[in-house]
Amino acid sequence: MARARGVAASSYEPPLSAIGPLFLRRLERIHPPSVDFVLDINPRATARVLGGYYRRRRLIRIYTHDRESGRRSLEELFDTFLHEVAHHLEYTEPRRFNAWACERVPGTMHSDLFWRILGELKTRWAELQARSAGAI
Repeated sequence: MARARGVAASSYEPPLSAIGPLFLRRLERIHPPSVDFVLDINPRATARVLGGYYRRRRLIRIYTHDRESGRRSLEELFDTFLHEVAHHLEYTEPRRFNAWACERVPGTMHSDLFWRILGELKTRWAELQARSAGAI
């Protein structure tokens, strides 16, 4: 395994400034959104909240640090990013996922459409990774 400065390549974590562009590039490869949003990679440490989607502002916020354990892993941050993107797509592109509207049920945070979108995003990402691994 390749090493950089005595650290295994698999433990490398990019600087916070690179996470936003990295995640946006990954999203472009699996589902280019038709409606833009703002991505805020926020270093504020939180206890439970990993991210949020602010519909009126079309803002996705990802919290990079846990109060107890420090910086969250890149995989956890990307999973949170896809979760918040699914909320954005649920409101802005329901027809691309075979729905006419958001289908939100009052009192619930996650509709059936949300879960369909998130599942599709995760499947596309896994397939892209598998193809990339096979090309090496």
